[in-house]
Amino acid sequence: MDVMSTNDLILECIRAFVLIALLLILFYRGKLTSLAGHPGWKQILIGFTLITFATILDITDEIPGLEKFVIIGDTVIEAFLEKLPGYLLGFIMVLIGFYKMIPSLLKAQEAEKELAEHREHLEQLVKNRTQELEGAQAELLQQERLATLGQLTATVSHELRNPLGTIQSALFSIEESLESKDRQRVNRPIELAERSINRCVKIVEELTSYARVKKLSLSKASVDLWLNNVIEEQQIPETIIVERDLAVNLQAQFDQDKLRQVIVNLISNAIHALESKSSDHKVMSISVKPLQDRYEIQINDNGIGMPDEVKEKIFDPLFSTKDFGIGLGMVIVSNLVKQHRGKIYVESQQGEGTTITLRLPVTINDHDCEDAPPLH
Repeated sequence: MDVMSTNDLILECIRAFVLIALLLILFYRGKLTSLAGHPGWKQILIGFTLITFATILDITDEIPGLEKFVIIGDTVIEAFLEKLPGYLLGFIMVLIGFYKMIPSLLKAQEAEKELAEHREHLEQLVKNRTQELEGAQAELLQQERLATLGQLTATVSHELRNPLGTIQSALFSIEESLESKDRQRVNRPIELAERSINRCVKIVEELTSYARVKKLSLSKASVDLWLNNVIEEQQIPETIIVERDLAVNLQAQFDQDKLRQVIVNLISNAIHALESKSSDHKVMSISVKPLQDRYEIQINDNGIGMPDEVKEKIFDPLFSTKDFGIGLGMVIVSNLVKQHRGKIYVESQQGEGTTITLRLPVTINDHDCEDAPPLH
């Protein structure tokens, strides 16, 4: 093989590899995209296949010893006729394919452009609609706030009117007693006035706690000792048996005042449920249980319990089953527990009792807090 033949062979090989690579790219591009669905795609693939085949035949002309395996023309005319189906028919098939495909591609491009315009128009419609919905939602929220404020105002007015009326009557009785110099008659009105004032103070405190969310004042303390002191502070009727399981020796991080408000509220609810029970056997149990990086405070009573429809509403603002109060107690409890990054669980069955479980983290944040003052 001379130098010219070698150069021709190298060029033919390069052309063959380029055609094979192009054929593979077209084949897989058609499978992975929508090109295969356009008319003329098959003709293009067939045309490039024929051209590639003809190129391979050209290579065999330059390699001695392959005459026995491949039919190669000995003359120029025979070689031309042999490759005529390859090059000529291949080019014709490619041209036919592109002739069919180009209008389809242009049509698809136009459709894509229209689709993009429709998409842009739809996005604008969605944006406008979203703005309208946001405006409507803001207006609805404002209306709900006004409605809640009106309901809250009516509830507070009603709840304050009763104790204020009692105070007014008590003051009148005190005035009469002082005029008659009968000091024995003064004690009862004073007790009623004090009780009514306490109710008013409690209502104001609930409103303040509900309206203002203050930052936690965290400190480390013994949960057992702290909880035991909170229980001792409560005025629990003698008819109620209080069982305690507070021997876990756990140090935790929490806001003592706010968590005390939670426990006091839950104990008050348990007392109310137990006093509404006709049975003489009234038990309230309070326990603490450690859970890895968390701990549970559980308050259980065997009082009257709650039906499902009541249990579903106990965290709704202004909902109450008591004869007094504005229905913010459990809402405040839930908010304070969430502020401590904890969870509250309620289990209750009508006629059998209620169990409230608080699951709280031992450490709320990473920074070290100062130790709480010792509890006595």
